[in-house]
Amino acid sequence: MRLIKRAPREQKKGRKVAVIGAGPAGLYAAGWLASEGYTVELIDMLPEPGGLLACGIPDLRMEKVNLREAVGELRGLGVAFRLGTKVGENVELEELIEGHDATLIATGAWQSRKLNVDGEGLAGVYSALEYLVDYTLARHSHDGEPPALSGGIVLVVGGGLSAVDACYVAREAGAAQVVWYYRRGEEQAPAREAEPEAFRLLTEQVDFHPLTQPVSFIGAGGKLTAVKAVRMRLGSKDASGRPRPIPIEGSEFERRIDYALVAAGEIATAPPGAVECGIEVADETALRTKGVVITNEVTIPVESSESGGPLQYVSIPRERAVRAKGSTSPRAAIKVDGRYRTTRRGVFAAGNVIDGPTQAGFAIVEGVMAAVAIKDYLETDQWPAEPYGGVYEWQELLFG
Repeated sequence: MRLIKRAPREQKKGRKVAVIGAGPAGLYAAGWLASEGYTVELIDMLPEPGGLLACGIPDLRMEKVNLREAVGELRGLGVAFRLGTKVGENVELEELIEGHDATLIATGAWQSRKLNVDGEGLAGVYSALEYLVDYTLARHSHDGEPPALSGGIVLVVGGGLSAVDACYVAREAGAAQVVWYYRRGEEQAPAREAEPEAFRLLTEQVDFHPLTQPVSFIGAGGKLTAVKAVRMRLGSKDASGRPRPIPIEGSEFERRIDYALVAAGEIATAPPGAVECGIEVADETALRTKGVVITNEVTIPVESSESGGPLQYVSIPRERAVRAKGSTSPRAAIKVDGRYRTTRRGVFAAGNVIDGPTQAGFAIVEGVMAAVAIKDYLETDQWPAEPYGGVYEWQELLFG
């Protein structure tokens, strides 16, 4: 993993960029900008850089050595890290914007969706994402300790990679049994599309139930004791393009469980104070920004040879990187134009905070694109009133 393009060009004295969020988009943007000679300060709420790559994905599924080495490269390049710093608590967003020549918001998607069923507030029902972060941080000697799962029956709910990670962690944490419910069929699970073989193996190792959805959690004395669920069938396609899950009348059943890890998805998370700073945030049913268009194939160099030329590429077909125009993407996200500019002059946004949860490679692409746009702004000091549209010039992103 390589986060910088080259040894830095001449330092551009007095040109400072704040990057809020040290996940894939923020790290790659910081590396690109630092390689161009800008002074970069990277602010993140976690005690370690890397976002969900470092703190949300369990070690048994992803080795973190390369990531930490890459972060070390950034430090060597002069990128300053302010870790354990929450915007809205330890520092105000307006303060960061006013203190830098440009700001990139790359705060990702950290707000967990709820099932909105009875009993979701019982002790023993946890957000899978929050549990994964607490578990990983504790294993790396950071403060905090997640609730113990040892010896219990653990229910995991969801069909994405967070659900997969929750299954792995529950087993590693000593669960006596892991039960996995997903409301659609196995073929529709996002985790199966992302990692088909790993998904297949995991479904054989746990008690996997597709077409099954919790309708309530049952407790005694405020503590989770069981789940009531319903069997589902698949109907016509919904806004996501997948068959809609429909409850089968009369198929409800109960099952004893001790803990539940709910991985119902995450919502793009703008930093506190964004709206007050003049940054427009879309509601949950907003359409994806039409100005952000990716060419048929996006090629981004992620490593370089000694000569500085591209060695390894990440190629993303257009249909995988951007949904069709006009499709609904449930989210609450910062709105940007085709150059990742927000509605506040000098402030840009990239990654999951503008289009919701996706694979890290897509966030990396957007982080680098936003970095190029920031360079253009700092060099020209121009902020046209009309939003950019059309296709981004990808040759700008190549090593040189």
